[in-house]
Amino acid sequence: MTVPECTLDISNVSHSTSVIMEGGGCVGKPTAVLRDVSARVHGGEVLAVLGSKGSGKRALLDVIAGRAVGEIRGRITLAGSTLNADLFRRHGGYVAHRCYLLPSLTVRQTLTYATWLANLG
Repeated sequence: MTVPECTLDISNVSHSTSVIMEGGGCVGKPTAVLRDVSARVHGGEVLAVLGSKGSGKRALLDVIAGRAVGEIRGRITLAGSTLNADLFRRHGGYVAHRCYLLPSLTVRQTLTYATWLANLG
């Protein structure tokens, strides 16, 4: 039995939203946070998203996970199907950068704990 190829394709994705800068700038004004991002990740590969503060790393992950608010253009597919929040939840996971990692927990326990914490607020 073979496992079907599971490729994540990100094609010309742009995302605009109203952002609030730390100094209070851009409040309520739609701003491009991603512009024409493309990538392809094959099953079994690891992708590192690197960039300086404010470069759009989290915005890209939010768009992929179906958590982004605002205008999204472009195409994201997983194994040929258009990626939405439900499909992402079935095949992926996303731990926010503020997640507390406890060395005594397994990966599954850590993700369960992070989800539980997120649902408290």
